[in-house]
Amino acid sequence: MNDSVQAAWEIIRSRTNAESLYHRIGKAFASLIPSDVSAIEVFDRNGDYVERRWSSPEIPISQHFERFLATRFEHPLFKEFVISGLKNPVRISDCMDFRNFQETDVFNEFFKPLGVSAQIAVAFPSDSIGVPVLALSRSRPDYTLKEVRILRDLIPQARRQIAAEQMWGHYELLMIELTSYKAAVALIAFHTYIVH
Repeated sequence: MNDSVQAAWEIIRSRTNAESLYHRIGKAFASLIPSDVSAIEVFDRNGDYVERRWSSPEIPISQHFERFLATRFEHPLFKEFVISGLKNPVRISDCMDFRNFQETDVFNEFFKPLGVSAQIAVAFPSDSIGVPVLALSRSRPDYTLKEVRILRDLIPQARRQIAAEQMWGHYELLMIELTSYKAAVALIAFHTYIVH
C-alpha cells in the first residue's frame, strides 16, 4: 500500500472523527483521486432517491440535482447501478461513447452545467433502506485504468470498515437496551473463542 492509499485508508478508519463514515469515505477517495465533484447519494434498489450522505460543499450540485433525478435513467452508470449494483468501480466511458453521452438529457441538463464530462461510481453496502453510491466526477480527462485499480484495491477495506461500524452500532444499541432501567443486568461479557 503506497503512502497516498495509506493516508486515504487512515481517513476512512478514523472512527474517533466526528464525521460520518460515508463522509470519511467520500473525503478519502476524493483525496486519492482528484475530482471536481465528489458525492455520495443514497438510492433504494429500484433507483429511487433516498438521501445525500456526503457531497463536496464547494460545488453547486444541489441546484442541478432535480434535473439529474428527472433524467437519471439515461445515465449509463445509473442503469448499471439498478442492474448490477455497481459492486466494482465503473466509468461512464466503460458503458457509453462520449459522443452518445453528449446527446442525452442527463448530460445536457445535469453534467454540462456542472462542467463534468467524466465520472466513475461504485455502490457500498448499508444497513439502512438505501444503497450509498459514491460518484467521482471531473471535467477532464477521463479516469485512468490506474485510478480504477486504486479504487478497486481500497473498496474492500472500506466495505469492511462499514461492516465493522454497523456491528459496533448494533452492539452499542444492545448495550443501551441491556443496561437500561428496564433490564436488571449485573454483568455483560463478550467472549472470543480461539480454536487452535
